[in-house]
Amino acid sequence: MRKYNRLLALAFLLVSSILTVMGETSYITYLTPIDTSLIEDPEVGRRTVARRIVCTISEDGVEIDSPVADDVVLSYELWDEAGNICLVTYVDEHEFVEALAMFRGTYQLRFLTTEYALVGYISL
Repeated sequence: MRKYNRLLALAFLLVSSILTVMGETSYITYLTPIDTSLIEDPEVGRRTVARRIVCTISEDGVEIDSPVADDVVLSYELWDEAGNICLVTYVDEHEFVEALAMFRGTYQLRFLTTEYALVGYISL
């Protein structure tokens, strides 16, 4: 499993480097949909959706490749890596993407829809 995670991290760095060289910085990350009722009340006992979702963030906006994301994203949030402190929240995806330029490090992403919180990590 560790070997797979290292390979995935290496592929992520390679793709990020290639996209930066091409003149436009893009970030590719994976999101996990979590039922919003689990965030509000973790004792509910429902399972999260197991399949991870590919998300691409670029100057053009946020592209989420999943039917789960067909819901309108209500807010785009950036949290500290541990997921304890919300650093910024935007309802406009382009403002969110522009704000990412102010940050350096690894952060947790949360994109909230009516049914799910799409949660993932990004290294800026």
